[in-house]
Amino acid sequence: MKISSKIRVRKPAISADHRAPARVNLTAGSPGDGPAWGAGGGGLGEAEGVLLMITSLPHPPQKETKNAGNLPLPAQAPRRLVVSDVNVSGMGMLWRGRGRSAIIRAAVLLATVCLAAACSNSDPLGMETRDMRSIVVGSGDFPESEIIAEIYAQTLQANGFDVGRRMGIGSRETYVPALKDHSIDLIPEYIGNLLQYFAPASTATMLDAVELELYKRLPGDLSILTPSPACDTDTVTVTSGTATSWNLKTIGDLAAHSADVKFAAPSNFQARPSGLPGLKRKYGLNISPGNFVAIEDGGGAVTVRALLQGRVDAADIFSTSPAIPQNHLVVLEDPEHNFLAGNIVPLVNSQKKSDHLKDVLDAVSAKLSSSVVAALNATVEGNSGIDPGQAARNWVRYNRFDHPIGQ
Repeated sequence: MKISSKIRVRKPAISADHRAPARVNLTAGSPGDGPAWGAGGGGLGEAEGVLLMITSLPHPPQKETKNAGNLPLPAQAPRRLVVSDVNVSGMGMLWRGRGRSAIIRAAVLLATVCLAAACSNSDPLGMETRDMRSIVVGSGDFPESEIIAEIYAQTLQANGFDVGRRMGIGSRETYVPALKDHSIDLIPEYIGNLLQYFAPASTATMLDAVELELYKRLPGDLSILTPSPACDTDTVTVTSGTATSWNLKTIGDLAAHSADVKFAAPSNFQARPSGLPGLKRKYGLNISPGNFVAIEDGGGAVTVRALLQGRVDAADIFSTSPAIPQNHLVVLEDPEHNFLAGNIVPLVNSQKKSDHLKDVLDAVSAKLSSSVVAALNATVEGNSGIDPGQAARNWVRYNRFDHPIGQ
């Protein structure tokens, strides 16, 4: 004998906010042996099952009756009012017995199915919200990237995010795929270099142009947030003494002294478009081959020492180098935007981008500047330097980002 595909549900008179047991009457019919059960709305057969369930579904207010809080017994069932039928498609069951035990088995099965359906759909938006609040922050394999990544991570934690960390991942060839496959969700980037990664032929150098083109070039599963004022890019840097004696403010001011300028930079600076060719084209600064001093430390300690000792007059030093504030060096302005914009920008997997994430990280980015980042870099430098995480923590506390944004 099979269970009918219809389950008759009796809803007692309850208010919208009232919780009461709801009565589910199971009726069944079979062309085989045994009694016919309530087919077509007739009286109940001898083997009717009753399942009591608790309901909190809102119903329109109804007039209270004397039985609203005291459900009738099965013997009173002929007086019941069938409010609705629930069709259960594809549900069948072969009965091996009759009477009460068979009905109980059916009731248990129905309760299990209903509970499973309810649980499978419980709080889907809540699960999505929790997932959006779970962020894995990564960094490149150099101190500045780790400091900024820690600033992101610590501020996000203070604003209700569940934060994981994967620091020192490596180059873009490693961490961009990691962003795409959700090994990490967020990493600090440099907007101009990021554009060059996705569009090597791009000639954009100004921040606005770089940002606009990057929006077009980024794959759909990656997004950038608002770039910070902090810019880590190439510079033409001189000592404060040279800046004073030659009255230098911009790179163009140095052009009048081209014949005397000895310039230190990595060897590829001689040929790359933003190197010596760009300085000559945009500012008229013409450095002869004999006055170019190749130093392969990326504007590091050897380059700085050559500048301080007077062996060179100008050098290519990155704008967030701690050597600049430490030695009171002067970065000449680049009004023609010869050098590529290097503003620090959060790069995030698009599925984790939310308004809350953007609000938090935009607030952080607004507080970062080239001089601030240079000072942070100085705190982790050398044997006496502190850990990048501690450097970040000090800055976060100083700027009150260890509290939720807006509090």
